[in-house]
Amino acid sequence: MRTRHSCILLAGALLCAGTVICHGRVFTRSGTVSDSTKAMLSSGGSLAYDTSITLNGGDGNLAVVGFNKKIQDLVEELGRVFKTKDVVFSGGTMGFITARSKGIVVRLTLINLPGDNQKTLVLKLQQTESEFQASSKPPKEHLLKDIPAFPGSEPLFYAADNKSNAGLAVSRTVSDPVTVKDFFSSRLSANGWTPALAASTGQKDLPGMKVFIKEREICCVLVDPLTTEGKSRITILHKRQGIE
Repeated sequence: MRTRHSCILLAGALLCAGTVICHGRVFTRSGTVSDSTKAMLSSGGSLAYDTSITLNGGDGNLAVVGFNKKIQDLVEELGRVFKTKDVVFSGGTMGFITARSKGIVVRLTLINLPGDNQKTLVLKLQQTESEFQASSKPPKEHLLKDIPAFPGSEPLFYAADNKSNAGLAVSRTVSDPVTVKDFFSSRLSANGWTPALAASTGQKDLPGMKVFIKEREICCVLVDPLTTEGKSRITILHKRQGIE
């Protein structure tokens, strides 16, 4: 079960980082922690994670900061801290803040943790303006080199965490989910991968998802049918070394 949970949590973190692209301000880097992160720590946040990240064609700094504050209060506070009115929040469980200054773009995604409205998680992505523009465009090619791409699929999104040696790639194809899953099962097995859950626990994969392992690597393949487009969405997470 730890393998499954680690895979899902890591995929969620990278995908949350990707959501701020769709909602796309102060600050220069200072030491190992950027000034934008220090600003949040000064507002009572606790740093949970900090790393360099690649999103599509652009690089940036990703930080995860936790707060013991309600999301509605934190949205207003961080809007003042970053001196921006570019705030998107309608009273739900997620909020978005964007700030720009001196060629630097900082984007915050605020998430109210389930079951406790007093706790909020903030994912911060900081980039230069040029890196931000590069990240805002879909990849021109498949960038996840360690796992084969499904033939003819269209790349939509790519994220790589350089600290944890993890990469996430999202694409779509006109092929049906069964055909896609059969392709990855065949190709990965031929390359020395084995089904993780069946091999170690006897449990079944989650619906639409298959998990594979090879020595100190893990690969999760999730295939969702996109009924409105008549296509399938393929999400691949690959992590090397140190599987927690």
